Amino acid sequence: MASEFNKPKGVSIVLESDLQTMIWPLACRKINGVGPKADAKLQALGITQWAIWPPRTLPWLVAHFGRSYGAWLHASSWGGTAGPW
Repeated sequence: MASEFNKPKGVSIVLESDLQTMIWPLACRKINGVGPKADAKLQALGITQWAIWPPRTLPWLVAHFGRSYGAWLHASSWGGTAGPW
């Protein structure tokens, strides 16, 4: 994904501090791991950009997307693969 930011020159380094300015404005579908079905569900819930889902709580995401995928959405929105659960 970072290679898209600096085309045609190549890969960009995205730090955790860059999440809110570089990643959150992207459409949900741009995120690796968000397929067409998840994107459709996110859009139906009013989540069209990555920036909209980080404020959602882990329990809210789990309720709408299941334990595993909801936890992944929560963690990935903050730049990680693990979270406070």
